[in-house]
Amino acid sequence: MANTTPPGVLRFTGLELCTPARTPGCLGINDQADPRLCTRLGDTPGCTGLFDGADATLPWWNPARTHGLGPTRASDGTPLALPASAPPPLPARPPWMAIAEQEARKFKGATEAVIEKTTNYATAVGTGQKTLVGDTHPWCAAFVNWCLQTAGVPIDNPGFADHVAAKGRAHGFYEVKGPPVARGGDKGLPMVRNPLFVQLDAPVFGAIAMVTSRDGHGHHVGFAYSQPHAGYVVLLAGNESDRIMFKEDNIAPVQDSTEHLLFFYPAGFLSTVSKLMPLGQQTAVDLNKSFGISTSKLKTGNGTR
Repeated sequence: MANTTPPGVLRFTGLELCTPARTPGCLGINDQADPRLCTRLGDTPGCTGLFDGADATLPWWNPARTHGLGPTRASDGTPLALPASAPPPLPARPPWMAIAEQEARKFKGATEAVIEKTTNYATAVGTGQKTLVGDTHPWCAAFVNWCLQTAGVPIDNPGFADHVAAKGRAHGFYEVKGPPVARGGDKGLPMVRNPLFVQLDAPVFGAIAMVTSRDGHGHHVGFAYSQPHAGYVVLLAGNESDRIMFKEDNIAPVQDSTEHLLFFYPAGFLSTVSKLMPLGQQTAVDLNKSFGISTSKLKTGNGTR
């Protein structure tokens, strides 16, 4: 027990790593794990320490050395396999995805007429549309924008010519009409890239996936959720057969469909893309079942009409 102050003696000699008034518990740095003791440099018998001299095979404490993390040996000499650095952070989940999942679980495949009684996504984000119900009232973009807005993501370009209607259009994540032209000026400005969203080269979890026709116009939109096999992504979308549910879409045009997907991400969150959790491998069928989403009596198509 060399180099250790006797029990009950709380004096500071200048050799201690911890002051007499503070002796951390087990696995403390150069600490004996006895609240009555304050260990001097290089001696932690009965416990594990950092650069501890209680074990002849370990280096003596040296102030010039950089401290590592964690003990090397237990008190009985057993080597410990502890990380030499902090563990990597957990993969990130976009905050809007928890909101979208909550809505999917809450309504469990209920149709738009039922959903609207609780939340009218169109009026909530201000698309100028009064109802979700009916073949002329698409609401996939309103659902995506509502999830984003609820998570604190900007969704509106108030100085742009069609900023109200754009929040209710799938293509609005890609292009919108720019600021209005002054009276007496030339014709209105053509469509410009929506500055609130950045296009991605590939899908990531939570990306805004726009279903695009042959001419490049987006007509349906949802969130990228999983990728059960190459070339396809499962979307979590609203107005999918008049409900909120999971459905698979092809990324690039295929033999029987010219539709394809373009992916976008909120510009203010672009720095988080590299930290996102990877796309899962669940199929749309499995996801609908796990979320309790009823898929009976589905309409043909995605309902964006």
